[in-house]
Amino acid sequence: SIFSKHSLGSETLTSCRLRTSTNRASSSITLLGSSWIGRPWSERLFYKTLASWLLKLPDKVDHEGRMLPYMISALNDPNDNIQDLAFDLLEEMGMDYEEREEAKVRE
Repeated sequence: SIFSKHSLGSETLTSCRLRTSTNRASSSITLLGSSWIGRPWSERLFYKTLASWLLKLPDKVDHEGRMLPYMISALNDPNDNIQDLAFDLLEEMGMDYEEREEAKVRE
């Protein structure tokens, strides 16, 4: 897993693994060229990847401000399936937030 920690400085290794994973994904998209843009499968992959990062990254709170606008914009996608996916993923992230911040949510 790219999110596993090692004893040699977990933050550095986690960041390195995330960068490596991102570079691999970017390279795959670059190889496909512009033909991937607007394709439902590529949009699904993009939003699922964002949601995975927002759910699993140890420092996800630091990234929410940059990534959440993309997730929210998917609610207005012309493809209904993408809208449904975005809603489901945002629901999952909301439940994660409620579990993490239970004391704040109760107030």
